[in-house]
Amino acid sequence: MILEKGKRQNGLRIRPICIPPPTILILSLIIAVWSTPHPVANAQTRVGALTLNCGEDCLEPAVIDTLNGFAYFGRCTSPGIVVKVRLSDFTRIGAITLNPGEDIGWGAAVIDTVNRYAYIGTWTWPGIVVKIDLTTSSLRSAISSAYSSPNTLGFELTTNIYDNSGAGYMIAHRSGSKLVFTFNDAARVNAGSHELTFNDYGNAVLVGGRAANPTVGFYEYNGFAPLTAVVNQDGTLSILHQPDNTVVLNVAFSSVGDSNDYFIMERLNDAGHTVIILWGITQWGTLASGLYFDMQFSDLSPLIAGSYVIHWEDTNGNGMPDPGDTFTTVFSGT
Repeated sequence: MILEKGKRQNGLRIRPICIPPPTILILSLIIAVWSTPHPVANAQTRVGALTLNCGEDCLEPAVIDTLNGFAYFGRCTSPGIVVKVRLSDFTRIGAITLNPGEDIGWGAAVIDTVNRYAYIGTWTWPGIVVKIDLTTSSLRSAISSAYSSPNTLGFELTTNIYDNSGAGYMIAHRSGSKLVFTFNDAARVNAGSHELTFNDYGNAVLVGGRAANPTVGFYEYNGFAPLTAVVNQDGTLSILHQPDNTVVLNVAFSSVGDSNDYFIMERLNDAGHTVIILWGITQWGTLASGLYFDMQFSDLSPLIAGSYVIHWEDTNGNGMPDPGDTFTTVFSGT
């Protein structure tokens, strides 16, 4: 092959140089190999796109929670906004607006997937590190919100002394405005549907299972409660996780009582009102749930799930729930 001055060969302009014949062959092979088209492996494919709400633009710091399937994007605004996106179906779940002065720009962000916190560095002088609780649907967040809210916290009781004794632990921890009433109080509970009215209270704590507290039944029958109970013909009771009705516990009635029982703790959102529900399979379980609530209140950080099934065992054998007894989580979920 002869290469002339000023000519292009396969897109290359070749300058005239003097090289021995063997090297010309090598150079020709190099040029041929370089200029031959090669198939390019397409290692990535555009799957889709998610358009955020108006004003949620100029995204800067971002973190991903692969354990729970969410991503969080900081918006470059004053104050900053953090948008939550569910990865399973690529859906915007919600957003949190930071406090005035906590501006997001070219900041840093890290995530603690175990304890479910994100830390966002602001674009301010001096800098601010904002700690964000990612478990807004967690029992931890629900209790903290309901008990710190200036809105009146309502406590709905049953007519069972053990249920109400368990509720006493919960009532004692509310230092702000509170209201205690029973499930048959027509001013606070709809007499027909048993639905909470929220007339003179903003959030609520319900104690006792649906057999003793019809309001709990309202939330379970309508699929609003994360957990529900089913009585089986073989003398067992199953606790199901809604909405897919996965069985998370199946236990014989004859195996529970004053020496061991199971109780549930869960939260739900009723049109913007936080509702916390606690009940046991028997009255002993409900009493144990109140004690467990009391024990956990000083440090809610472990309650990062939205619902729990917990096994109580009477360790000292006195037939009553005590702080020294054994409490074992057998299920936690949304």
